[in-house]
Amino acid sequence: LPVKDLSSSTVQRQRRELQLLMVELKDREVELNTMAASQDQQHQAWEQDRQRALVLEQRCARLDEELRKRNEVMRAVTKHVCVVESREREVQMKLSKAKQKLCELEEKQEHIIGKCRDYEGSDHLSRCSLQHLLGGSRLLKRLSLPNRTDPVSSCRIADPLYVHECLRAHHLCPNTSLLKAGADPPTSCLHPSATQPASQADDAL
Repeated sequence: LPVKDLSSSTVQRQRRELQLLMVELKDREVELNTMAASQDQQHQAWEQDRQRALVLEQRCARLDEELRKRNEVMRAVTKHVCVVESREREVQMKLSKAKQKLCELEEKQEHIIGKCRDYEGSDHLSRCSLQHLLGGSRLLKRLSLPNRTDPVSSCRIADPLYVHECLRAHHLCPNTSLLKAGADPPTSCLHPSATQPASQADDAL
């Protein structure tokens, strides 16, 4: 009997231990299932994160490419702007030089216009002097013609003082007609002191 009791108690004890082990195994199984589910969820989350990272990496690559292209465009535009600014400065310099040259040309034009006016005035004076000289030469020519019908006039023409008075009268009165050969010079154009020698010459003749 004691042996039987010992064996039965051993069996019962082992049964209890087996039951405890089964309960513990079930608990461990639940824990492992929970851990596996958690790891599965973590793996899915990691996969999602990895996909998102890949998408972001591709997007960053596209953005980097776009940024590189835009940087190239900006460098080209900046270079073009520098060239345009340089050309604009050159154009401004040329424009300022052209304005300065235009001012110089305007000053030269005014100077030339003033000279033209002076030349016109001197030309007018030259024409008047030429007309006076032509009138005097014609008068001398007419005075030098011999007047056979009037001996008194011939004597007057031979008198140099009379010829001088006639020329002086013609220059003082250019609007009058040419003096006839042998005629007295107009007293209105001669100074009274100038007419006295001519009358004295007439009396002497």
